[in-house]
Amino acid sequence: MIGTFIYSNGRWDSAPTSDLYLAIEVQNSDYAQVDYHLKHGRVGRVYLGIQPKDYFDNERASRDVDLPTHAQGISTWAKTVLDRDVAIDDITALLAPAGIDTPTEDVEKVLLRFLALLGLPTPSR
Repeated sequence: MIGTFIYSNGRWDSAPTSDLYLAIEVQNSDYAQVDYHLKHGRVGRVYLGIQPKDYFDNERASRDVDLPTHAQGISTWAKTVLDRDVAIDDITALLAPAGIDTPTEDVEKVLLRFLALLGLPTPSR
């Protein structure tokens, strides 16, 4: 499931069709980048699997991620866009923490659990 997937206006597409969207870029089986877009240009970025700075052993490969703050942001996105309440702790449990050299499972599996938590269908290619 490598590729870029964008969810906006109730469907997966190749480009956003709304200001409120979720963009997922699966790099490989070790990490995926998730960008969530809220109103007024607010954007957040988290990772599933492993963070790029740990994957590449390079602090400049990605910024520090405040997991609780971004879990709150994703929860807000889910409520705003999907009208779905998602527990912050459940989201945090799926996000990649800093300092992990090897993910505990393939990012595709984590991504499927992330999508299920949000109530989103699996994107098709």
